[in-house]
Amino acid sequence: NMTLLADGATLGELASRERVAASGRQVFDVVLRSEDLLPGTSTGDSMGFRVQKLRALRSTPYDLTLYMDSDTLACRPLGEIFSLLGDADAGGVAQHETIVNCGVLAYRRNARAFALWERWEKEYVKVMATTRREQPVLQEALRWAAETGAATFVKLPRSQNCRGAESCGS
Repeated sequence: NMTLLADGATLGELASRERVAASGRQVFDVVLRSEDLLPGTSTGDSMGFRVQKLRALRSTPYDLTLYMDSDTLACRPLGEIFSLLGDADAGGVAQHETIVNCGVLAYRRNARAFALWERWEKEYVKVMATTRREQPVLQEALRWAAETGAATFVKLPRSQNCRGAESCGS
């Protein structure tokens, strides 16, 4: 199943362009307005949008979830990503040796993964007035999870989130 979480303005734009349907069928199984699911957050600024993303991770209705930023393009079937997750609570693609990109995340709906996402949001809220980047704060949350044993996180192959043609083969 596929769920789209977007603000009302975006959903209105998509509907007017008929992008939520393809060939006469709905692309998404569930379409949610972020304002309904995440009251008190706003997409009017990029910081509020990022807080919505962090809260939405904990709102998944699925046992296994693949989160993809809206600017992510799937270039091949995505089914293997959950087997790459193994027994870990969550996983993401390391774009460099240590930096995990937060545009593609796979995770389980469990208290351990949710504790990681909650820590990420808590730390981001502290700095969001001065930065629009939630990725550096994710690295801090991952260190916290590793040091405390709060959650297990696995690095997925770079091919699961290509950042250019040269990285897609690795």
